[in-house]
Amino acid sequence: MVVLIEIMRSGNPYVVAWFASLTATAVDCFIYAILKDTLEKNAKKLTRYIHKKFSRFADAFPIAGFLVFGLPVPDEIGLALMEMTEIKLYKLAIVIFLSKFLTLLLFWKALAGQ
Repeated sequence: MVVLIEIMRSGNPYVVAWFASLTATAVDCFIYAILKDTLEKNAKKLTRYIHKKFSRFADAFPIAGFLVFGLPVPDEIGLALMEMTEIKLYKLAIVIFLSKFLTLLLFWKALAGQ
């Protein structure tokens, strides 16, 4: 992500974020397609656990899940927070792309003054 932010500084940040997000989405969806059953199983368990322990924050779960897809953390957390326990690749691709694209732009904007 640090390398991408530096490339965004020297070029067109929107184009860099677009292609980086598109590439990451393709790779993630390929991995999800291969590991679909395991990821769904893990996401279901994690969803139950999160709702049990943190139910008072339930309204924030979808937003947090969206942000998780843009960060280098386990994507099962994002799946669980967004309650995506049955993976539909086209919906997942949209969420991953938008999340990664917006996260890159947010980091770039936050670091632009440095």
